[in-house]
Parts: sequence; C-alpha cells; structure tokens
Amino acid sequence: MSDKIDFYRYLLSLKKRWPLVLTIFVTVMLLGVVYTLRSERLYKSSATLIIMPQAPQVLTGVQEVNPVGTANNFWAEEALLQTEYQIMSGRQILKRAFDRMNLAKTVGKNIDAADYLGSYVSIVPAKKTRIVSVEVVHQDPKFATTLANTIASAYLDYKIERRREGSGEAINWLQIQQEDLKKKLEISENKLYAYMESHGILNASLESQMEMLKTRVGLFEGKLAEIESQKIAGRVDANALSRVAKEPALLDSLADVQKAPMVGEIKAKLLELKRQNTELSERYLPEHPKIKTLQTEITALEQTLREEIGNTLTMLEREQRTLLSTEQGLREAIATQRQQEASLNKIGLDYGRLKREVDTNTKLYDLVANRLKEIGLTGMLQANNVSLLDQARIPSAPYKPDWNTNMIASLMLALLLSVGMALLLEIMDQTFKTQEDVESYLKLPFLGVLPAIHLENKAWRKDKTKQELFVESKDRDLYIATHPKSMVAECSRAIRTNLLFMTPDKPFKSLLVSSSMAGEGKTTTAINLAIAMAQSGSKVILVDGDLRRPRVHKSFDLNNDVGLSTVIVDECDLDRSIHHSSIPGLDVLTCGPVPPNPSELLHTQKFKQVFAELETRYDKIIFDSAPVGAVTDPVILGALVDGALLVIKTGVTHREATRRAVRALQDAHANLFGVILNDFDAHKTQYGYSYGRYYWYGRYYYGQYGDKKPYGESAA
Repeated sequence: MSDKIDFYRYLLSLKKRWPLVLTIFVTVMLLGVVYTLRSERLYKSSATLIIMPQAPQVLTGVQEVNPVGTANNFWAEEALLQTEYQIMSGRQILKRAFDRMNLAKTVGKNIDAADYLGSYVSIVPAKKTRIVSVEVVHQDPKFATTLANTIASAYLDYKIERRREGSGEAINWLQIQQEDLKKKLEISENKLYAYMESHGILNASLESQMEMLKTRVGLFEGKLAEIESQKIAGRVDANALSRVAKEPALLDSLADVQKAPMVGEIKAKLLELKRQNTELSERYLPEHPKIKTLQTEITALEQTLREEIGNTLTMLEREQRTLLSTEQGLREAIATQRQQEASLNKIGLDYGRLKREVDTNTKLYDLVANRLKEIGLTGMLQANNVSLLDQARIPSAPYKPDWNTNMIASLMLALLLSVGMALLLEIMDQTFKTQEDVESYLKLPFLGVLPAIHLENKAWRKDKTKQELFVESKDRDLYIATHPKSMVAECSRAIRTNLLFMTPDKPFKSLLVSSSMAGEGKTTTAINLAIAMAQSGSKVILVDGDLRRPRVHKSFDLNNDVGLSTVIVDECDLDRSIHHSSIPGLDVLTCGPVPPNPSELLHTQKFKQVFAELETRYDKIIFDSAPVGAVTDPVILGALVDGALLVIKTGVTHREATRRAVRALQDAHANLFGVILNDFDAHKTQYGYSYGRYYWYGRYYYGQYGDKKPYGESAA
C-alpha cells in the first residue's frame, strides 16, 4: 500500500457513509441534550485571596517567631504557595468552617467535616499571580456563598492564631531561660568578685595594673638604654684622650670631647702656634729669638694640654662609675617589675576565665531579655501575608450544566465518533476500490475498469421472481451489444486495446477470464470482451469453461444440451456444439451438461485436442472459468492459454482472496496479463474521481456523436 494519505478518498468515504455519519452525529447530540437537561443544577461561588511572599514589616529589624512568608526566590515562593493551598483545603480549616456554620444540626454530629465539605470545595490559583480562589460548588447558591466566605475567614483567623500561639510558646520558654540565666550570671559575678578580693585587685582592674607595669618597664628600659649610650660615649672619649696623652703628635686627630672643653681650646691654640712656627722657620733660623719664644710657648701649652687631659680622664672615670651604679639600679628595678608582671599573668588566667564566664552569661541574659521584649511586641501585631481580595457573592445563574460547554463537547464528540467510525470502517475495508489499490497491493498491470451497468426501468426489489432475475442478467451480459455507444462499451474496448498492447509482437489467441470468488462479474466481463473483440473484426469464440455453474448459454439464450463437456467425452462433435451468436464474428461454445468431474475432464488429452482445434479456427478464444479461489479448474486452464486476467468487483472483492488467486495462477505458470476492476459506479461510489477520465470522455464523445444524453444520465 502507498504511504501517501489520500484525503480526498477519505472525504468521499464520508460521503458514501453519510447515513451512518448522520445517525451517529444526531444520536450523540441528542444524548448531550438529554444529559444536559437531566443534569443537576449546581451553583459556584468563590472568595478571592491574595498571598504575598512576606507580611508587612511593621517593626524593622525585629524577627518574628513564626515569620509569615519568607519566600526570596521562585522555588521558595512556589513551595510557599503550594503549602498555603494545602492548608486552605485541609481538615482543620474545613472543621472550623463546619463549626462556624453550625452544620452539625443539619447534617449530624457524627459526620466528618472534611469529608462532607471537601467534595464541594476546591482551591483554584490564578496562573502567574499570587491570587487564589476558594471555590464552592453546591446545589444551594446561598450555601455555596456562605461556605466560601467562611472558609476564607477561617483561614485568615487560623494564620493569626498560629502567630499568636507561636509567640506565646516562645515567651513562656524565654521567661524560663531568663530566670535560669539570671541565676547563672549572679553566681559568676560573685565568683569573680571573690577572686579579685583575695588577690587585692579590687581598686583597679587586672587589665589596668598590667598596663601600668608594662608602662613602667618601658620607662626603665628606655632610661637603661640611655645610660648605656652615655657609658659607651665616655669610654670612647677616654680612649681618645689617653692616646693623645701618650702621643702628642695625635693631637690633630683628636675630635672634640664634650666633657673636656678646655682640651679643645688648648688644641686650637697649639695648632695656631705650630702654624706660626712653621711660617717663622721659613724666614728665620732656629736660633732666632722669635722662633725660640714661640717654641717656649708651644712647650708650655703642650704641658698644659697634658694636665688638662689627665684631669678630663679622671672626671670621665668618675662618671663611668656613676653610670655603672645607675645601670645596676635600673636592671634591678626592671627585674622587679618583670616578677610582678609574671605574678599578674598567673592571676590573669583564672581571672580571664571568670571574667569570660561573666561576659557570656551577661550576653545571653541580654539576648534573652531583648528577644522577650521583641516577641511581646510582635505578638500584638495583626500583620499577615494573606488578605481577602473579594468576598464570595451569590451566583445568579447555575454553574452546571453549562449548555454552551456541553453542546460544544457533544458537537466535538459527535464529529469525532461519526467521522471516526466512518474512517475506521474505511481503513478496515480490505476490498479493492481504486486503480492504486490494485497496483500497489497486487503489483500487477491494471487493464481497465468496467462501470456498473444501470438497466433502464429495472428497479431493485427483494421480491423479484426468478424469471425477472434471468431477464436482468441476460440484459446485463449483452449490454454493450445493445448499447454500443455506452460507457460500458467504451471501457470494454479500452480493455481490449490494453490486452492487445500487452503482446504487440505476438498477439495472444487464447485468454482466460476468472476471479477469486463467485459473483464478481467474470462471466459478464468475458462476454463483454468477446463482443468487443468480435466488433474489432476478429473471429472470436467464447467458451464457457465453468463446468460447475455455467451461465453463458443463459446470456445468449442457447440450448445447453451439448457443449464442451459432451465434446470432451465424444458424445458430440465440435461443429454441432458451437453456436453462432447474433453478434457478427462471435461464436459460443457452451458448457454442456455439468459433469461430475470437471477437473479430470480439463486434464484429458481430448480437451487439449479440442483446444488446439479451436486455435486453428478462431483468432481469439475467450474462456469463462470458475473462480480460482473455489476450484482448481481455472488453474488448469491458465497453464494452457496464452494469458489470463482476474476480475475484481469494486468494493466487494477481498484483497487476501485476490492475492491467493494470483499466487495460485502464478504457481501454475499462468501468464497473468493483469486485473480488471468491475462494477465501478461513477455516480454512487466514493471513488469516482479515480476514473473520471473514462466518464468525462464518454460524456464528450457520445454526447457529440449521437446520444441524446451522456451515458451516465441515459443509463441511470
């Protein structure tokens, strides 16, 4: 089968089965109307709430015990909303609404409130908003309105009560903790005071005493460093003076000594005298009075320098001893302070532990006291993250049944069932209807189509007599002879042409016409082909090869006392058995008396001799045989003739039966020319579009050359 969906074919299938489609459609629509009329009238009322992510922050920076709404992202907010929806429809809220409406008096005390009201209530959130509706559907519109408002009110009260309950529980717990912490704080403070008293640190804190010791040690160490610096400077000056005292020539290298200013003055005068001596030596001889006088002054000044240096050294030694004594005193004072510091450090370990305990208890006590005050304030707040947006109102019209919705649903269901049933039947239909069906399923050449024959003034009735049926059958078989310009005649000639084109080099002489099952029109087709070939100028004989249910003699109104069966058994010769028909060029060999063993007769050598004799006398031999699916007779004939064709009745022949017939002929090595689609009605069948070319050709051709009306109209 082709994978391509033929929508026009299915559309025509709906047209063909329109009574079924209309019946299902009307039935479903009527059922929808009856259902709507018989449905109970229900009223819907809804109260609308808005849920915010967080409650209003009245006290900034104060955290509540049970924060109302803490959503800070999409997923948290979604979880919050879903939780609120569950609470609204939960047993506790429904029980509160049940009690507030005093429903126990009307429905009984033993009724479960959640089970009773749950079937009426639904929570419907609005998409992409924080708005949610409490919807109630009930037979009584006033009851639905009251229940929706009561549930909304009970839910709001529940939210506030939960906050208050949480605050009360927290206050009780914090008060107990506050008393306990107060006792612990007092005990830790007493321990710290006793310790400070025993170690004499009440006047000043341990920290301040430690700071005083550190300051004092710093001062002593600074003074010690200064003394050590002075000692070093004194030793340097003493060493320099001692070297000059031993070697006066080093006087020039002597730096200024802070403790001996006279040495500096003498050094300056001595250097000036030596300069003058040098200048006079350049002008005078050593014995010159000026030079001698100057040398005497130099010698006296050097003696004075040595004496001054000695005095200075003596003074520096005394200062060194004084500095050494001061240094020792400072070191002893520093050591004493270090000992006191170590003692305070040892005391500080226990003091720090006791002090930390006091600080910790103080912080905890303050924290609990502050939190207790905060919860006391928040417990008095009425802030809530849920608020009532709209109260429920009494509905003026019923919610159900909804005529528009039910009618649209019924319409859609009616269309679905009616069209679906028609298409399902079409899909399940395994008969042949189009050329595409034949070619795609059987993979055989399509030789043509034979339209349905509509006899004039032959209305179809169940009570027809055998004689009436015989007349109709005869008229149908010889239709193209009596209506040579009809569509049936034209299609028969088209099939004749296609058969001739099948073997252009070696035209066939013998042809077998069969079908898969009885009643598919093989006899009518064989007669039509025989007449069409005879009309083309060929000498044709039509042989009734159906030795079980022959009908050719009836169509031509011939005597069936002699025929093929009598010729095979030598009861009558061939010449006496052949009948000349009223159609020029067409002879008929009837079946003759029905034999008890048809298959054995067709296997005899005598039949082959008869067949060979017919081939010498006639241009074309047309065999009408029994159905392939019923007996083996056509298989035997198919192996002898030049070619065979299968007749398929439109909309009747089953595909699998035809496939088995084709396989049987092919297994017998029959040359299967192709398939003819019989009983095609271009006016009634839903597949007329596939063969429109035949029908419109007939309208044009015969409408122009002789017929008063096109075939389709005249033959209807």
